[in-house]
Amino acid sequence: MTPDFATRTSLKPPNGRKEAYAFAEFNPVQHIGRDGRMIPAWEMANVSRIPSPQPLPYLDGAYVTRVAVHRKAAVTLIAALSAIHDSGLWDFLAPYGGGFQFRRIGGSPLLSMHSLALALDFDPANNARDLPADQSRFGASAGGREVVRLFGLYGWAWGGDFQKRPDAMHFQFATGV
Repeated sequence: MTPDFATRTSLKPPNGRKEAYAFAEFNPVQHIGRDGRMIPAWEMANVSRIPSPQPLPYLDGAYVTRVAVHRKAAVTLIAALSAIHDSGLWDFLAPYGGGFQFRRIGGSPLLSMHSLALALDFDPANNARDLPADQSRFGASAGGREVVRLFGLYGWAWGGDFQKRPDAMHFQFATGV
């Protein structure tokens, strides 16, 4: 069952990179080791693996039954995924493209929101980066637009709306980054 309106709106996503780092309790000086990798203690303390309402095919053909997300955003993702599932739109999320992964934004020194467990990718082949939103599966169909709307109800921004470089596969619990 999908949580009520109060649950949808009780947690607001951080706005801007500084707020996202604060929300995630992430400090690059403290949480990135000399080798350039994230210190495992941060992941252990902050990343939750939530159950998926239904198994979701992964890019490699395996199935995902749990999704890694920052513990503070977990309730919002559970609610969004439940709403999408309950609306009969689950197939729009397949295949799952990935979520929590410590990495930089392509072509940038900045950390991706994936590094903070605040971003997920879905159906990369049909929602490619740099593809105009209205040509992506999420933007070009009524069902896809409803998935975007449902994620948005729970604070998850769609990458297809990014002004500088659209990323239609991408949803993140952060704005202005």
